[in-house]
Amino acid sequence: MAELCIACRASTENRRKYDWVSREMQYLDIAQIVIEDIVARQLEPTAFICRPCWQRTERTHQRLIREAEQQADQDRDPSEVPNSRPISLILPGLLRAPNTANSCIFLHCTNESCRRVPENIIFRMVCRYSYFVPESARVCNEHVEQNLWHLLPVQDNSSEEFTAAQIMTIVSMLQRHITEEILDFEQYENIAPAEFHTWTGLTQDQFTLLLDSLPSLRTKKNKRTVLAAVLVKNRHAQFTLMTADMPEFVDFPRMDENELLLFALIVYQLKQAKSYYGEHVLDNGAFTNELSNELSNEDLAELQSNDLWMIRGRQAIAHY
Repeated sequence: MAELCIACRASTENRRKYDWVSREMQYLDIAQIVIEDIVARQLEPTAFICRPCWQRTERTHQRLIREAEQQADQDRDPSEVPNSRPISLILPGLLRAPNTANSCIFLHCTNESCRRVPENIIFRMVCRYSYFVPESARVCNEHVEQNLWHLLPVQDNSSEEFTAAQIMTIVSMLQRHITEEILDFEQYENIAPAEFHTWTGLTQDQFTLLLDSLPSLRTKKNKRTVLAAVLVKNRHAQFTLMTADMPEFVDFPRMDENELLLFALIVYQLKQAKSYYGEHVLDNGAFTNELSNELSNEDLAELQSNDLWMIRGRQAIAHY
C-alpha cells in the first residue's frame, strides 16, 4: 500500500515528498501547524509529507508571523516608539527593488495587472545578481514572461537599505532552498508550475507538446531531463550587455547618411529610426542587446567553430 501524505492524505507514490520525521526535527515551528491540524482531525501520522503540502504550510507559517508582527505593532504604545520608521541598514554589494505595491518593479512599465514575484525567482536574483525583491513588490505578467530579471540591478530605483525584516526574509529563504531537493524533471508534473516556468520558460503542457514533437528523444531513457537541460541552459545562460566602447567594436564600420540610405534601400526606415530609438533606449543611452559565450560545440554541432556566441535582444519591428 502506498504511503499517504500526513497532511492531505493523498498517495505520495508518484509525488515529490519529504520524510516527515526529518522535517519535524529541522522545522519544528512549521511542523507544529501540521501536527495541530491532524490532531484536530483525529488522524494518525504517516511517514511522509508531499511537497505541495509542505510549501503550503511554509506559507501559512510566514503569514502567521506577519500577522503577529502587525498585531504587536498595533498594540505597542506610540509613546514607547521614538521613531515609527523601521531601522534600516546599508548592505554594500546587495541591492533591493523598491516596494512597488501598486505598479510593476520594471521602470516605466504601465501595465496595471501585477502580482507578487515568485519566490524561486527572488532566490535566483539574490544568488546570481545580489538583488533582493521584497514581498511588497509587484511585477506584471508580461515581464515575468520576458525573463529580463538581469535588468533590475541596473535600474535607477534600486536601494542598498534593508530593514531587519527584509534581512530575515533573505536568510529564511536561503535556508529553505539550501535544504530543497534537486528538481526531478523525469517527474516534472510534480514541480510547482511557477517554478517549472521559471527554469524552462514553458508551462508543463507546452513542455509535453514539445517533448512529443521531438522523435530524436524518444529512445533516450532520460528524455525529459535532456530536454529540460537544454531549455534551462538557453534560458539562464549568463549574458553581458553590448556597449559601443567594447574592444570588439573598435573597428565596427561607421556609415554616413548616404551609406545608410543604401543599406536601408528606402528612406522610410530611416525616418522611423528616431521613434525606434526612443522606444528601446535606456536612461543611460544603452540598448539591451546582450552576448553570451555559454554555448558548446555539442549544443550546435552544425556550426564548425571554436568561438560560439549567442546574442539576444527584444526590439519591436513595426509601429502600428
